Amino acid sequence: MGFLDKLESAAGAAASKGKEVAAVTKLKTSIASEEKNIIKAFTEIGKIAFESAKDDPENPVYELCQQIKKAQENIENLKAEIEKIKE
Repeated sequence: MGFLDKLESAAGAAASKGKEVAAVTKLKTSIASEEKNIIKAFTEIGKIAFESAKDDPENPVYELCQQIKKAQENIENLKAEIEKIKE
């Protein structure tokens, strides 16, 4: 095999590998997009569950809702402290 044949073979292999990498990258991008869609849906489910359970002690996620409500209160208090410091 001559030098040019080897060069052509290497170029062909590189082009093939490039196409493979591009195809895999495209598929991985599609997977990431679908995973973002799943996270969005889970977030919406969580918001709906929170709203329906936050005031119902019989609901199995009530305690978790109370933790969220407490964290929301803490955030509001911390934001108020920031405002006091800025004044």
